[in-house]
Amino acid sequence: MNIPFSAKILVVNVVLILLAYLVYQDVAARNAYAGALNFAPSTSYSILIRALTLSGRGTVLTSPPTLDWFQLLVLIAAATDAYMFWGYFKRSPVPEQRSLTAAEPALASVKAFSKTSSLLAARVK
Repeated sequence: MNIPFSAKILVVNVVLILLAYLVYQDVAARNAYAGALNFAPSTSYSILIRALTLSGRGTVLTSPPTLDWFQLLVLIAAATDAYMFWGYFKRSPVPEQRSLTAAEPALASVKAFSKTSSLLAARVK
Protein backbone atom coordinates (compact mmCIF):
# COMPACT_ATOMS: atom_id res chain seq x y z
CA MET A 1 0.00 0.00 0.00
CA ASN A 2 1.59 3.20 -1.19
CA ILE A 3 0.35 6.17 0.86
CA PRO A 4 1.35 9.65 -0.34
CA PHE A 5 3.88 11.46 1.83
CA SER A 6 1.57 14.41 2.54
CA ALA A 7 -1.17 12.06 3.76
CA LYS A 8 1.23 10.40 6.20
CA ILE A 9 2.31 13.77 7.63
CA LEU A 10 -1.29 14.95 7.85
CA VAL A 11 -2.55 11.83 9.65
CA VAL A 12 0.27 11.83 12.20
CA ASN A 13 -0.14 15.54 12.95
CA VAL A 14 -3.94 15.34 13.23
CA VAL A 15 -3.66 12.48 15.73
CA LEU A 16 -1.08 14.37 17.80
CA ILE A 17 -3.14 17.57 17.71
CA LEU A 18 -6.22 15.65 18.89
CA LEU A 19 -4.19 14.14 21.74
CA ALA A 20 -2.91 17.61 22.68
CA TYR A 21 -6.50 18.87 22.69
CA LEU A 22 -7.49 16.07 25.08
CA VAL A 23 -4.57 16.96 27.37
CA TYR A 24 -5.64 20.60 27.30
CA GLN A 25 -9.23 19.64 28.17
CA ASP A 26 -7.98 17.48 31.07
CA VAL A 27 -5.93 20.33 32.52
CA ALA A 28 -8.86 22.73 32.13
CA ALA A 29 -11.20 20.29 33.90
CA ARG A 30 -8.76 19.86 36.79
CA ASN A 31 -8.46 23.64 37.17
CA ALA A 32 -12.24 24.05 37.04
CA TYR A 33 -12.68 21.36 39.71
CA ALA A 34 -10.10 23.05 41.94
CA GLY A 35 -11.93 26.34 41.46
CA ALA A 36 -15.24 24.72 42.41
CA LEU A 37 -13.62 23.62 45.70
CA ASN A 38 -12.50 27.23 46.37
CA PHE A 39 -8.85 26.56 45.59
CA ALA A 40 -6.76 28.76 43.33
CA PRO A 41 -4.77 26.53 40.98
CA SER A 42 -1.36 27.53 39.74
CA THR A 43 1.02 25.52 37.63
CA SER A 44 4.78 25.66 37.38
CA TYR A 45 6.49 24.27 34.32
CA SER A 46 9.94 22.93 33.61
CA ILE A 47 11.22 20.91 30.68
CA LEU A 48 8.70 18.05 30.35
CA ILE A 49 7.73 18.47 34.03
CA ARG A 50 4.83 20.30 35.57
CA ALA A 51 3.70 20.76 39.16
CA LEU A 52 0.25 21.87 40.26
CA THR A 53 -0.20 23.96 43.38
CA LEU A 54 -3.61 24.56 44.92
CA SER A 55 -3.96 27.32 47.47
CA GLY A 56 -7.03 28.29 49.37
CA ARG A 57 -8.93 27.77 52.63
CA GLY A 58 -5.75 28.57 54.51
CA THR A 59 -3.84 25.64 53.04
CA VAL A 60 -1.48 24.97 50.16
CA LEU A 61 -1.50 21.66 48.32
CA THR A 62 1.37 20.86 45.99
CA SER A 63 1.35 17.91 43.63
CA PRO A 64 4.51 15.98 42.96
CA PRO A 65 6.21 16.85 39.67
CA THR A 66 4.54 14.98 36.83
CA LEU A 67 5.15 14.53 33.15
CA ASP A 68 3.83 17.43 31.09
CA TRP A 69 1.96 15.60 28.36
CA PHE A 70 1.43 18.71 26.26
CA GLN A 71 5.16 19.40 25.99
CA LEU A 72 5.81 15.71 25.34
CA LEU A 73 3.28 15.64 22.47
CA VAL A 74 4.82 18.76 20.92
CA LEU A 75 8.25 17.13 21.17
CA ILE A 76 6.92 13.92 19.58
CA ALA A 77 5.29 15.91 16.76
CA ALA A 78 8.49 17.83 16.02
CA ALA A 79 10.62 14.67 16.12
CA THR A 80 8.19 12.70 13.95
CA ASP A 81 7.95 15.46 11.34
CA ALA A 82 11.72 15.88 11.28
CA TYR A 83 12.20 12.12 10.86
CA MET A 84 9.61 11.89 8.08
CA PHE A 85 11.00 14.87 6.18
CA TRP A 86 14.54 13.54 6.60
CA GLY A 87 13.43 10.21 5.12
CA TYR A 88 11.59 11.98 2.31
CA PHE A 89 14.58 14.09 1.28
CA LYS A 90 17.08 11.27 1.82
CA ARG A 91 15.47 9.04 -0.81
CA SER A 92 17.69 8.45 -3.78
CA PRO A 93 16.46 10.20 -6.89
CA VAL A 94 14.91 8.19 -9.69
CA PRO A 95 17.58 7.35 -12.26
CA GLU A 96 17.14 9.50 -15.29
CA GLN A 97 16.51 7.78 -18.59
CA ARG A 98 18.56 8.96 -21.49
CA SER A 99 16.33 10.86 -23.85
CA LEU A 100 16.89 10.65 -27.56
CA THR A 101 17.77 13.80 -29.41
CA ALA A 102 16.17 14.61 -32.73
CA ALA A 103 19.18 13.29 -34.67
CA GLU A 104 19.39 9.91 -32.89
CA PRO A 105 16.12 8.37 -34.21
CA ALA A 106 17.07 9.41 -37.74
CA LEU A 107 20.50 7.85 -37.32
CA ALA A 108 18.94 4.62 -36.02
CA SER A 109 16.58 4.41 -38.99
CA VAL A 110 19.48 5.03 -41.43
CA LYS A 111 21.44 2.19 -39.81
CA ALA A 112 18.42 -0.12 -40.02
CA PHE A 113 17.89 0.81 -43.68
CA SER A 114 21.53 0.20 -44.57
CA LYS A 115 21.48 -3.18 -42.83
CA THR A 116 18.30 -4.18 -44.66
CA SER A 117 19.66 -3.01 -48.01
CA SER A 118 22.92 -4.92 -47.50
CA LEU A 119 20.96 -8.09 -46.71
CA LEU A 120 18.91 -7.64 -49.85
CA ALA A 121 22.03 -7.01 -51.91
CA ALA A 122 23.58 -10.23 -50.58
CA ARG A 123 20.49 -12.21 -51.63
CA VAL A 124 20.51 -10.76 -55.12
CA LYS A 125 24.09 -11.87 -55.78
